[in-house]
Amino acid sequence: MDKTFNIILIISLIATICLGLYCYILQGDIFRNEIMITELKEKASQLDRSIARYETIHQEIKFISENPLYIDYKKEAVLHLENNISKIVKSEPSFEGKWVTTKIDFITPFLVYVEYEDGHIKEKSLVRITKTPKKYLFEVIL
Repeated sequence: MDKTFNIILIISLIATICLGLYCYILQGDIFRNEIMITELKEKASQLDRSIARYETIHQEIKFISENPLYIDYKKEAVLHLENNISKIVKSEPSFEGKWVTTKIDFITPFLVYVEYEDGHIKEKSLVRITKTPKKYLFEVIL
């Protein structure tokens, strides 16, 4: 009987220790989960702020892109870019050819992606536009 009691006591003690360790480990997991939840909430808040900024910028760009003055500005800039592409870019066309623009995309009102070719070679550049009261200035960035 004493032996059985001792075995039950030892088993109870081991079970209590295991349960205590499990609770300790579980408490650590809960703490880590709370930290992760806090971090995720902060990331979600940052994402919400980014989305709000994006929506504001999107509305501003939409307003600008629909503005008749901006439409005229783009037409003039494209015309100047097309007529002066050989002067704007730094590379020389092949076989005494001439650069001709094939694609012009406005990234912002002052930054344009341009593709051009001479019939043999195709090139592309990012061009910054600066408008002064009397003329357009173009600078190849990339």
